[in-house]
Amino acid sequence: MLPLLSSAFFLAGSSLLSAVAPAPHHPHDVVSAVAIHPGFPDVPSLLVGVPGTMNLFLRSDNHGYSWAESRSGLRGTQAYDLAFGTLNARANLAFVALGPFGLQSSTDGGRSWSTAVLTRDVRQLAVGRLGVECAVLAAGPGGAWLSLDSGRTFAQLSGPFGSEALQAVAIAADYASDPTVALATGANRLWVSRDGGRAWASGALPARPTAIALTPTFATDATCWVATRGGGVVKSVDGGRTFTAPATPIADLEVNDIAVAPTWPACQHLFAPTKDQGLFRSTDGGASWSLTPLRVDLTPQTDDHFRMVALSPRYPEDPTIACACFEGLNISEDGGATWFESILNPTKIGRRVALSDAFATDGRMFATGYGVGCMESSDFGASWSPRVTEIRTLSTYGMALSPTFSRDGTIALGIDRGVRVSHDAGKSWSTASLPNLTGQLYAVVDDACFSPNYATDGVIYCVSADGLFGSADRGANWVGVRLPMRWPKRVKTSPTFATDHLVFVGGDGLMRSQDAGATFTPCLCPCGDVGTIAFAPDYASTREIFVMSRGDAIYRSADAGTSWTRRNPTFENYAPWTLAVSPALATDGTMFVGTSGGGMFVSTDRGVTFRRLTPLGSGLDAVTCLAISPTFAQDRTLVAGTFEGFWITRDAGATWSPASQMEMYDDRRDPWLRVTPGWLWPWRPGSLAYGVMQTAAADQIATLPFNGNGVDLLGYRLPDGGLLQVAIDGQVAGEIDTYGAVETAGVRLWTATNLADGFHTLTVTTLGRHSDASSGTVVAIDAAIVHSTRGRADLPVFDWTSRRRDREGR
Repeated sequence: MLPLLSSAFFLAGSSLLSAVAPAPHHPHDVVSAVAIHPGFPDVPSLLVGVPGTMNLFLRSDNHGYSWAESRSGLRGTQAYDLAFGTLNARANLAFVALGPFGLQSSTDGGRSWSTAVLTRDVRQLAVGRLGVECAVLAAGPGGAWLSLDSGRTFAQLSGPFGSEALQAVAIAADYASDPTVALATGANRLWVSRDGGRAWASGALPARPTAIALTPTFATDATCWVATRGGGVVKSVDGGRTFTAPATPIADLEVNDIAVAPTWPACQHLFAPTKDQGLFRSTDGGASWSLTPLRVDLTPQTDDHFRMVALSPRYPEDPTIACACFEGLNISEDGGATWFESILNPTKIGRRVALSDAFATDGRMFATGYGVGCMESSDFGASWSPRVTEIRTLSTYGMALSPTFSRDGTIALGIDRGVRVSHDAGKSWSTASLPNLTGQLYAVVDDACFSPNYATDGVIYCVSADGLFGSADRGANWVGVRLPMRWPKRVKTSPTFATDHLVFVGGDGLMRSQDAGATFTPCLCPCGDVGTIAFAPDYASTREIFVMSRGDAIYRSADAGTSWTRRNPTFENYAPWTLAVSPALATDGTMFVGTSGGGMFVSTDRGVTFRRLTPLGSGLDAVTCLAISPTFAQDRTLVAGTFEGFWITRDAGATWSPASQMEMYDDRRDPWLRVTPGWLWPWRPGSLAYGVMQTAAADQIATLPFNGNGVDLLGYRLPDGGLLQVAIDGQVAGEIDTYGAVETAGVRLWTATNLADGFHTLTVTTLGRHSDASSGTVVAIDAAIVHSTRGRADLPVFDWTSRRRDREGR
């Protein structure tokens, strides 16, 4: 018996707390920054930074109703702040603050990005008009820099604030007539210069500042507001020298951002998102505040939810507001009266991919995506079917196939608080729970791996923020061990595991176990966020291991992990994200790297040097995962996951074709809208994810807004099944009889094909009637599969006025 999996250890682990049930709501993704184009709504573009599960940088060209990856040429890994250039001849100018990766600019509205225009650590941005140019204020831990030529050159600002840490910046809207810049520091002071940084005045703040808002008429009224963490929103009418609190203060004093109406003083609206209560609005210049109707299903992953707010430049004529939250991006088109959650991260299957050990002959691929449990293709990606029945989760995060999958059909999935194992290629799944080692409320299982000798030892490992877990009985029972590591995310066993019991775990660093996971020691490897751990296929003789540190480099060990060296390839300074090693590395020396904004690179000398494999703009600029064929030397097949789904090459990367063009929306997953209150969510055998959306009542309505050219409605045939009406874009498309002599799950109740590419709404309405054969009027909806083309953010705008009526039941 292996040490971690010994009976004594198992007894100790089994007495720990059971796993906490996952929350049914699944946020679309964390939002760190949002910017609205200065020509909005005529130029309907937005940019968002999404440092969540897939680390996205997205652009919408249709008011925020669909999104495309906009990481082409982006060298950073996280967007700290965003800003468009001003509305003039350079209206397509955009800037992104990338923290330690500097400041980059775009001249095509964020579709592609230049090299860094400022190679300093930049966290905050502000932009003002300056004739045909724009003034750009950038700041970070090392100071503040000002450009008066649209970001081509910068000069560092100096002043009495010295080395105080900068927390927020602002610049006059019309810098040409009012050269004002403002800096808020961690010393709880606001510094204001009204002459472009030559002379400064300051005022004391009641708490740590988070954001500054200057009126568009600051040159004449000297009015500004500062949002603080602990002191609420304070106002100054003397250029920032003194501040007063409002007569009716904001109810939540932990304020993250503040925005003032761009048409001040005609409109005296302000908006301020707070830590956890919501988005507040003032209609009297900050004298009093009230909470807007924005409601978000708060997750336990953070206690800081409402992060940032942006207003249309024509507010209130165009009353569009965007509120960036930890739980996603919420948009209002009526000044905050009603809201919808934008689908930043649709359920395209691009998170993880794994290939059968007999892939060359059976063509079987398994994939996961945001909001999708597990999908299978048995035709090399040409078509996909769900394999997530009764799995009780909305997303999977880790996935692995056994090394003998073609014989035993074993799959391990990491979910939002546990692991599921199937021994029949996804037809059914285990329900074993992991022990709760730390009591964390949210500890997703990010990775899983099988022992290379799984056929005989039955060993599986998985990792989460709780620690490392192992099973020696093919996933029936699990034991765990806590790790002194921040968020373990990757686990891998050596090819010679049967004799050396070697296990590596990667997260914020790398750890090694030589006793099957019972004890761990830190590796002397200076890697940061570990994205890939790969053993050389000829490890038994070379003792070679490769670690991909995301955003950093490849590290190599030639002594089973005792010592490490950093490989020198820079990938043109793009952030490496994922690594795949050829099974024939000993003879072909081939390794592939997917980057976070610079496309793919290939090495044919075991990773000593790399060359570019895909050009920028190919659709493979930002690669989330890679899977290489077990017979790569013969079939030259590689699969790459992206925001837009999977791509496949059969010639080692010379040419690529799409391998998935679908999304699946379970009934419990946004953006399904239950317009009427009569729906229930029972569990039924064979249901996808948590259960089904069911009712026996008449006139119950549910809608699914989607972007694509086709949709399949999945549900049940039932002995007491009723009649259902289906409509597309408000036009009745058919009446469905859901009766079946025996209960049958996963039925395609209705299909629409050959729709025009664009936004549509699928509406289902129960009729409260049944056929003569049926004994009842029950309707059970399980999911919808949307078929679409990729990169469709430029599609026509959907009629969201109709959607709003649907949401409100009118």
